[in-house]
Amino acid sequence: WGNPETPTNFLRVIMRHQYQLGDTQTMKKLLAQLSAYGYMIIEQWWPGILVFAIIALWALFRLKRNVFYLTLVFLFFTGPLTTYLTNFDVTTGNPVVNAENKALVSVFYIPSYLLISVLIGMGLYYIIFRFLTQKKFLQVAVPVILVLPLTLSYFNYKKLDMSRYLFAEDYVNNLFSIVPENAVVFVNWDPFIFPCNYYQYVESKRTDVTVVDQELLRRSWYIRSLRIHHSEFMSRAEKEVNEFLEAVRPFENKEKFARIYPADFVSE
Repeated sequence: WGNPETPTNFLRVIMRHQYQLGDTQTMKKLLAQLSAYGYMIIEQWWPGILVFAIIALWALFRLKRNVFYLTLVFLFFTGPLTTYLTNFDVTTGNPVVNAENKALVSVFYIPSYLLISVLIGMGLYYIIFRFLTQKKFLQVAVPVILVLPLTLSYFNYKKLDMSRYLFAEDYVNNLFSIVPENAVVFVNWDPFIFPCNYYQYVESKRTDVTVVDQELLRRSWYIRSLRIHHSEFMSRAEKEVNEFLEAVRPFENKEKFARIYPADFVSE
């Protein structure tokens, strides 16, 4: 995705360049985004459990000052800085759009969730072996520690269980069963292009079909991806593809570009 084999493309991928053309960051948006990130953290854990992460930071500050500073830097990069760079909008006034934008960037925060999980474990460890070293306390503390993740798993399982979610499989099977050989299928959204990509590129199903995401045709990396996966099909329009790649370059680089409207294609 994004062909991140060059420094420029790599930065564009992690900064969600293709979603931000003309979209500037503001303090209002940033505060709303940080609030959304905080809410996503609370969705992962009961707030009372997060106290152990704070205890872990306090213990690291007292005992391992260098690790404490490293942890803060990691949290900053995977939390506030990631929020600033992704620049997702949750101030649109449309709750459906806000929820979709939040869901799209939620995976960016997985590294921060992992670190917070480690901190929670360290906080528990510190409390038990710093203050509850007597055997009678350990006999109570250890079962409680084991029950906590099991309890959270129980309450969250139904929300996270995707075992009966078959939309992607059914969609692709239905689509590929009706399109003729060497067909060209146009789609315009991730839920439709990604299942097709998986079944074609991973499971090699209906590789004769060319599935094109028309929204991504504005991106040079996607054109090159089509050349890799559908070389014969793309070779039929080699001249036009090269001209288009040259025309779309300033658009991708936020430079002045020529705007072409449907009327331009109408012959007198």
